[in-house]
Amino acid sequence: MEDESVIVSVCIPTYKHKKWLMRCVNSILSQQTNFYFEILIGVEFDDLETINFLPEIKQQKRYELKYLISSEEKLVYINGSRSGRGNFNNLLNSTNGKYIAICDGDDYWTDPLKLQKQADFLESNSKYVACYGGCKHVDENDNLIKKSRFSNYASPTSDLLLRAQGALITNSVMFRNVINGFPPEFINVPSGDTIIYHLLGFHGHGKFLPDLGYSAYRIHSGGIWSGTNKVKRMQNTTQTLSAIKTNLIRHFGEKSEHVMKMDEVYFNGVKGYLFNTIKNLEFNSYFKMLQVVLKQNSFNKKNLLKNHLIDLFKRVFKKK
Repeated sequence: MEDESVIVSVCIPTYKHKKWLMRCVNSILSQQTNFYFEILIGVEFDDLETINFLPEIKQQKRYELKYLISSEEKLVYINGSRSGRGNFNNLLNSTNGKYIAICDGDDYWTDPLKLQKQADFLESNSKYVACYGGCKHVDENDNLIKKSRFSNYASPTSDLLLRAQGALITNSVMFRNVINGFPPEFINVPSGDTIIYHLLGFHGHGKFLPDLGYSAYRIHSGGIWSGTNKVKRMQNTTQTLSAIKTNLIRHFGEKSEHVMKMDEVYFNGVKGYLFNTIKNLEFNSYFKMLQVVLKQNSFNKKNLLKNHLIDLFKRVFKKK
């Protein structure tokens, strides 16, 4: 049940983040707010050393910090690999705030007014279910890799969110605490944050806030996404979009506009993977990716392959 005294729940999923967790926590403790918020640090049962090294953090009037230990029974394996889904779900199910913000334990925030700006916006704009800022890439030692994760940021409508379109960055987002459960096919879907944005689309629009300082997304070999190879990434994308299409059919019917447009969304989601492997002469990965595409049953394979060849031709010959 929502505790009205908690305005924002900050969720920190962490696993093997001992080297970076203090940077993440400090960026949250330094938030300047006129409201009370809670900080929930989700820890795996076999990774307690990640939090044991943290200095004692005194509770203050403006926030409360809690540790949530995810048990071995809650472990979720996706496509044969251990995932952090159990820990992630445990955090979301434990939130008491009106709004939720997420920051993985290896990432951090740069704007001390992040929570205040986002909560103020959502309080004043009821048609929006989420708001977010930009994101920069940093390496293991906080050196800047890229100033912006995307070339541009837009404000996705609810329709776009429903179809998993829009450049939302998880560690910069704040969203309303309106998700009461996940459809069954989402339990084993790799991209849990994408599923959250899809479900938020049933409740409103997203808004990019240009005055937010960019959050920092860390690139390292142990990262859940950055440490995954290209073929696995595309497989994850395929599986996630297939689950979203299934849920859209459930809600709107097979011939709805959302469902009809999902083939295009799917193609846009995988064409970059296919082209870049060809560009880099990674032919083994390319053919493995094609196998992933051909094994899925949710999208029109013939149309996808035709569009892929057209896209490849345009890119190679720089045609519009």
